[in-house]
Amino acid sequence: MAVQIILVMFIVGIALGFVGAGGSGFIISILTVIFGFTIHVSLGTALAAMIFHPYLELLATIEKATLY
Repeated sequence: MAVQIILVMFIVGIALGFVGAGGSGFIISILTVIFGFTIHVSLGTALAAMIFHPYLELLATIEKATLY
């Protein structure tokens, strides 16, 4: 089941990245409706996935600032 979640989140992330939309609403809906997870598990999974992006952006910004 975890592999399916990761695969769906990856595909949704790529598809929404092309149009610049946020994917958490879609991920929550997909996990709840299609995979049958409870809303609490779906929300937790979406929040856990969103934690890493700002952190990686911060690291990239810090790295760029030290290069100049």
